[in-house]
Amino acid sequence: MSTEEGITPFGGRAKWIWSDEGIVRPRPDSGPFRVRYFRRSFDAPPGARLTVHVSADSRYKLWCNGVLVCRGPAKGDVQHQFYETVDVSEFLRTGRNVLAAQVEYYGDVWCTYDEGGASVSQMTACPGFVLDGVLRGAGGAAVEALHSDRGWRVLVDRAYRHQIDSVYSHCIGLMEDFAAADYPWGFPEAGFDDSAWADAREVTEALRLDAGRDTYVPHRLLPRMIAPLEESPPRRFKTAFRSPTGEDLPAWSAMLAGRGPVSVPPKTSAVVLIDVGELTTGYPRVRFSGGAGAAVTLRYAEALTDESGTKTSRDDLSFGDARGYGDVVRPDGSARVYEPFFWRAFRFVRVEITTAAEPLTIHSLGYVFTAYPFEALARVEASDPDAAAIWDVSWRTVRLCAHETYEDCPYYEQLQYGGDTQVQAMVSYVVAGDASLARQWLYQFDWSRLPEGLTRSRYPSRVPQVIPLFSLHWVMGIHDYWMYTGDLRAVVELLPGVRQVLEFFGRHLNDDGTVGRMPGWMFADWCPQWPPAAGAKGCPPGAEQGRSALVSLMTVEALDRAAELAAAAGEDSAELTRRAQALREAAHRVFYDESRGLYRDTPDAEIASAYTNARAILAGMPCDAAALAERIVRDDALCSLTYFSTYFAWRALAAAGRYELMRELLGPWRRMIQEGLTTWKEDPRGDRSDCHAWGCGPMVECVREILGVRPAKAGYAAIGIQPKPAGLKFAHGRVPLTRLSGRQPAKFVHVDWRVEAGRFILRAESPKGVPCLVRLPDGAEKEFPGGGAMSMEARL
Repeated sequence: MSTEEGITPFGGRAKWIWSDEGIVRPRPDSGPFRVRYFRRSFDAPPGARLTVHVSADSRYKLWCNGVLVCRGPAKGDVQHQFYETVDVSEFLRTGRNVLAAQVEYYGDVWCTYDEGGASVSQMTACPGFVLDGVLRGAGGAAVEALHSDRGWRVLVDRAYRHQIDSVYSHCIGLMEDFAAADYPWGFPEAGFDDSAWADAREVTEALRLDAGRDTYVPHRLLPRMIAPLEESPPRRFKTAFRSPTGEDLPAWSAMLAGRGPVSVPPKTSAVVLIDVGELTTGYPRVRFSGGAGAAVTLRYAEALTDESGTKTSRDDLSFGDARGYGDVVRPDGSARVYEPFFWRAFRFVRVEITTAAEPLTIHSLGYVFTAYPFEALARVEASDPDAAAIWDVSWRTVRLCAHETYEDCPYYEQLQYGGDTQVQAMVSYVVAGDASLARQWLYQFDWSRLPEGLTRSRYPSRVPQVIPLFSLHWVMGIHDYWMYTGDLRAVVELLPGVRQVLEFFGRHLNDDGTVGRMPGWMFADWCPQWPPAAGAKGCPPGAEQGRSALVSLMTVEALDRAAELAAAAGEDSAELTRRAQALREAAHRVFYDESRGLYRDTPDAEIASAYTNARAILAGMPCDAAALAERIVRDDALCSLTYFSTYFAWRALAAAGRYELMRELLGPWRRMIQEGLTTWKEDPRGDRSDCHAWGCGPMVECVREILGVRPAKAGYAAIGIQPKPAGLKFAHGRVPLTRLSGRQPAKFVHVDWRVEAGRFILRAESPKGVPCLVRLPDGAEKEFPGGGAMSMEARL
């Protein structure tokens, strides 16, 4: 726990506060979300210091003397309510000061898939704001307690009228309709007059997760596990490229570039389409003046679409329109700056303006980029002509799908799914060398476990969903995390949940020993040839009937990985190993087609999938893995791979010794580059999400297989360098060793290889004191002590 002067925060002195209705009385306002403003004024002596600990249900922004110092809380669940710790000392002034907060509560409305509603990923229980902190003098003595109580002032908002978008914003929450005339402008400043505001109502004391007593609200506070999100300096949009109403596009583009304002005359309707230049996530920010009675709508889109939702090349600015959800701003005639409370995802912005009796002047329009503060510490260059573009698009996709949790997509859902996140976490390890967000994912899924044993498929999530195979991804993700970090404490803490997941699968075996039908959505992948099962898409053949090879094969691999985790933790692994071998034998007996030399998806039909057979190799099935690997890549009769499942197919090629086939699977990524995408889309056959990080597997391959850098022992206690040329002429770069936090110093492995006159020539360097095991493509191995240059050659 964080402490200040020996005092642990949230020991009972700070209270959850709200406006007068608290959590039991009728609310004084209407609308789907509640918005409240809080202030606490105080006098500070010269040299004063102040550290605050703050949280809210559902979200807050905190200012000190008009400076925005924090947004939060990080997404968690109610029993694990994160709080942020912020040192605001540098913003204090001698004399009058103020802490101010804007808080939004989402719990009055539920989430729906077809009508919109509250954000699915923002878990909530009852409204409240809480802050703990003591103002201290220059010598450290307490001057004044500032914890939240009835000494804070509160105002009920009248400016926000949140709106439902039933087409686009199904999972991410409601958009804003903001009336500038009703907003308390200047309230974060010390000189603001809050004499008309009410005293805050104390709801109950705020308690930490480890508190030994109860209150009647369920929130239990614990420190934020991750770093604050990055917020960039203001960025510019690229260009205004179309106006259905005939606006002056050069003037609008000049305004976007900071070369003067544009004005919209009275009683006019104007529409302008803007290209940001690439898909991004951030806070749109518009500065305007005049225009009382006007309405400005900022409509956000990933791509231009026609009326049916079809997309074409993302660079074809003559196609379609920018259709999507949007925020509405209603100017009050004064000079104002507006940005939405929460970030948005967009490549294109459709600006729609309707003026009343006054002209409206737009002075600037841009955005502040935000994402998790990953840094691409790895560098890879290779002879493939698309290598640089694939790397850049992959990294942008990774960044946009990581904020307070990993996210499947930033535009539509913003949800942390177990399958997607196994891929995303691996990119974090090998490219950013940062395991902090992955560690949070593993613990959050452990918190999500149901009494029966499975995790939720996605978490945090207000809407419960169970995908049994995503619990297996979580188990395998723990093994990935342990190998890259060596964090044995986390393994020990998570192992009970691992065992419960696998015990659940063990309770659902068929009489023949394979895994049978179990409750939940049996999703595995968006394979286009898999027929919908009982109305559910994405399920492997046979899964709904409890006769799926893929389900059994994934369970084998999860049991193998769990046995390794148990052994590392000093626990008995023999039973897990026994169960894995029994299931391996049963799956081979039931699903292997001897005449075809592959595994059928189900014993009752001829259908077979590339993904299923990749999983067979990863499960260590008793088959000709090298021959099977070739069929995964080249047999068109198999149900095809997707962006997601190809990640595991590449793992299978490496395991089978057939990595020379790797680049034959890069076709879909090359086509996306040709289509002008700046991030990887979700699904080869669909036109929904343009940004899905489960397609970032090529980035992992560049580091883990092409350069060949991986942990030879858990936590990089020894480094493995096993480059695989995959038909390339050269590759070189650096790879960070994985850290538990991005704030820790980075250490690097440098690799440079080339193929020359039939010889493979390797040069490498590694951190001092870390042994390295180098293995060349011909199988030659050599161990180096680390800390200096290494070189080896071999004939190909």
